Amino acid sequence: MEEAQKFFRGQIYYVEFYDMDSHVVKGTRPAVIVSNDVHNRFSGTLIVIPITTKVKDYPTHMDIETPNGVYGQILCENIMTVDKTQVGEYKDTLSEKQIEELDKTIALELQLGGKDKFDYILQVKRVEEAKKAYERELAKLGMYESAKVELKPKRDVEAFIREYAVSTNKTETAKKFGFSSLQAASKYYANNKDRVLG
Repeated sequence: MEEAQKFFRGQIYYVEFYDMDSHVVKGTRPAVIVSNDVHNRFSGTLIVIPITTKVKDYPTHMDIETPNGVYGQILCENIMTVDKTQVGEYKDTLSEKQIEELDKTIALELQLGGKDKFDYILQVKRVEEAKKAYERELAKLGMYESAKVELKPKRDVEAFIREYAVSTNKTETAKKFGFSSLQAASKYYANNKDRVLG
């Protein structure tokens, strides 16, 4: 009896990325499958794109949040081929709308359509703006990590930690409690969850 196909385009699995001393992602993290389904059935490899919670609003980063708790950004500049033995637990599947947005972001990264459809000056400007915003956010994170500094009065620490832990829309929860980015919220949550949740 023929074995049923397991991997499909748009699915998100935990993938083990081998440690390398480079700018390539490493460690075990969620990643979305982008190879076509014939490849996914017959090849021993998959083409995937990793997902991170360290948000930088680059043109080739796509925001993602799924019903099963996968959130952050898909790093479309890190398209990678992995062996199926590196693939672990299934997490979720992108919606059709998310796949359409992902296709557009991949097309931008790979400059599909040629130079006529790629506005070089605009993309350089977008990356430079994103880098500056990210640097500003990192500076703010230093404040959040300080034990002497509390959240703004409108933010209740315990309420934020408890809500963020079970939230199905972490981006909206972060905004609700006054964080300027998902990265800042997730960093604050990681630093304070043990004292609130035990």
